[in-house]
Amino acid sequence: MQNKTYLNELKEDFKKISGFGEGFHEEKCKETWKALHERIERRFNVFDSEKLFVVTTGMLKAGKSTLVNLLAHTTDASPIGFGVDTTRRPALIMAAEKEEEVGIYRYFPSHRATGTEDPDLEIDREASEKQVQFENIIDRISGIKDWDDEYRKAQKIELSQENLLKVLCSEATGGLLTVEPLLVVVVVPRNENSLLASQNCAIFDMPGLDSANTVFDTKKDDPKKKNLKFQTYNKIFQECSLLLFVQSNVSPLNDTASEQLKKIGEKLDSNSIRLVQNMMDARNWVKEDKIKDEFVKQLIKGKKDFTDKLDVRGVTSDTLACDSANLGIAYDVTFHPDSIKQDIDIDDLQDKSGYDMLEENLRSDIEANGKDKHDRQCKKQLDNVLEEAKEILKNEFLRVKAEIEEANVMKNSMTDSMNRMLGYNREYSELSFRFPELFLSRKLDDKIRECVKDRFEKTKGNSTEFASIMKKQQNGKAISIDKYNEFLNSVISSSHDAIINILKDAYFDDFEYKVLSEDGEERERLSIMDLMNIKIKELRRKGGELNSISLFPKESESLRDFLTEDIASQLKRASTHRVLSKPKFFINSDKVNDAAMEDDCNDIIVQYQTNVKLLFKGIIKGMMAKKLNDHNEECLKTLIEEKKQELDKIEKYCANLEKDGKRLVCLHHNLSDLKNKTGGIIR
Repeated sequence: MQNKTYLNELKEDFKKISGFGEGFHEEKCKETWKALHERIERRFNVFDSEKLFVVTTGMLKAGKSTLVNLLAHTTDASPIGFGVDTTRRPALIMAAEKEEEVGIYRYFPSHRATGTEDPDLEIDREASEKQVQFENIIDRISGIKDWDDEYRKAQKIELSQENLLKVLCSEATGGLLTVEPLLVVVVVPRNENSLLASQNCAIFDMPGLDSANTVFDTKKDDPKKKNLKFQTYNKIFQECSLLLFVQSNVSPLNDTASEQLKKIGEKLDSNSIRLVQNMMDARNWVKEDKIKDEFVKQLIKGKKDFTDKLDVRGVTSDTLACDSANLGIAYDVTFHPDSIKQDIDIDDLQDKSGYDMLEENLRSDIEANGKDKHDRQCKKQLDNVLEEAKEILKNEFLRVKAEIEEANVMKNSMTDSMNRMLGYNREYSELSFRFPELFLSRKLDDKIRECVKDRFEKTKGNSTEFASIMKKQQNGKAISIDKYNEFLNSVISSSHDAIINILKDAYFDDFEYKVLSEDGEERERLSIMDLMNIKIKELRRKGGELNSISLFPKESESLRDFLTEDIASQLKRASTHRVLSKPKFFINSDKVNDAAMEDDCNDIIVQYQTNVKLLFKGIIKGMMAKKLNDHNEECLKTLIEEKKQELDKIEKYCANLEKDGKRLVCLHHNLSDLKNKTGGIIR
């Protein structure tokens, strides 16, 4: 008996668990929990079902269809045939509420393509959709849900033996079945004396356990056969409140059927199983007492075989509810009395069949215990779905854990990659160019020469003091070397600012390096722009991510933006005039010697060229390093930002996965606690 108050308390507990489960971040976790939540919630709702589902199953030709027709009080509930598998697919038999509802209803699955490239995932989703659609149909039939347009569009055909054979016994290759139906519902004329009407039952008529069309658990047997049969057959036994297993002396349980029976037993409560022994007797020449004795032996053996193969805890040959009858006799007496020999009393034959007692026992059992059987089976299925949910949550946690590990590996790799790229703006220093021998370009040499010569001539022409010195020298007077050196210093000073401007207006290509051949001789001179591009090429060979570092364009860049403010003082220190101990001018003091003065000018030019080269060696290498580092940073800026965004995204993803993992563990614990409490549902 159901403890309704306790059941409602468990429902409230589950609502609290459900609220916690709504906080997932990852879409797959959301989908997994949504599906589990719906399945568990449905199992709670099924307790309120208004209809009792009875499932008839057994071996081929054991008499299942015969029994179904007898219980429905019509020959049009299940097809009857000889030498063929009359029930290729399950059918749900119901009594009509109104006359116009009589007919055969074909419910076809509606599959929405997901566009996934994974065929196994597509099959799983299709199977899941079919399961939900099947449950919706069952819930509407049982009164848990209202009918809607989707299921009112089930295709109905006229109820007849011919159509039953076409719909239930033929392959889905055309005609009335172009595709495999999700469920076939046979609505028969209402007879208030039938079990269907009087006890508000619906009977699932199942294929034979040894039928080639029957596979109850293809997910385990063959992963490639995840099809409708797996979903429908399994779901039917989960919806079962009472199992009628039909067996006879001519259809013993074989190994295939025994395996299927064991899988069925896993889904049922021990209180929901009833054996129907179909007593087939064609030996008219044998004495009546011998036949009865044989029937007793058949029944004892049949019960033992069934309970041993079923392997359900609490179900033994002593405790198993069992009825026996000759269903063939009952069928002919009920539906074909004209076929009975005239010398046989029909009432005696009906009594001999034992069917009336079978139906009465079944009716009494349902009246007294039907609700209890239903509740116990609901409790069993609730336990099953909670156990399955726990296993799914466990597997989901393991998947999330693996994805966290994979994401962390990716995150670490991405972090390393980004740190490497961030380091490329410090890749180069002056030491990176310690080996190349650097030179001034001829163009820069010429500019320095022209600048000093110009300053020498202007100083010589504009200096009154120098004119006085020259006049004294011409008059034969001695000239002080200090005075002459002052003149030279004046030339150097006047050249200084001009040379600074020349350097500021210089380009990177105004500096060169020497390319040596294998024997160490100078082969050619190239621009330091070429040298920097060689460095970029060497760097790009380190990894594909560095291909975004572009080469410098052919047009050289000005040094002005790279020169520091103290370049003038550095050049000044480097260019401090050394006193010419014996300028060329004093070689012959008897007359003015222009050639000697030109030599002195050339000395100053060489001194400046040397000093600029020294300055170049001390500073320009740093400029080159800075230019390369700035260039790397600029080229990698977009890529680094993308990496940073990806890293932020994956870090957020990892954090969400961590939260989802903890939520999965918590849900697992909560469902375990809930399952431990379900025992109180049944008083």
